[in-house]
Amino acid sequence: MRRSIALLAFAALLALHAPALGQGKGPSAPDPHAAADRDKDGGVDRQEFHERQSDAFFFADRDKDGRLTPAECAPISDAAFRSADKDGDGLLNLEEFHEARAIDFRMADTDGDGSLSAAEVEAATKTPAK
Repeated sequence: MRRSIALLAFAALLALHAPALGQGKGPSAPDPHAAADRDKDGGVDRQEFHERQSDAFFFADRDKDGRLTPAECAPISDAAFRSADKDGDGLLNLEEFHEARAIDFRMADTDGDGSLSAAEVEAATKTPAK
């Protein structure tokens, strides 16, 4: 199965932006999946995922110009960034960012129920063994 452009792995993205989204760091920090599960039903549906990614986009946009540079998206690869940059301007706008993240959501939703369980997120974000 082709891995998505994976701007950032879902759980890593949520954890990376936790402080800006009102959550702490450290051993007592909330679980990123639970934090994204806004209705507390045990799954992160498409709307919750979309909202969380919007939060992450605006947090990552350090210069607040409504576009992400490769540096603002670190640590993604140049190839992943270029793949998400549909208009080829060297920047990601919110629509491009959401399109890339929607691919990640679809690939992680292995049971096709439109919601990501903690197990699906964990499986999607594991780094393959070398």
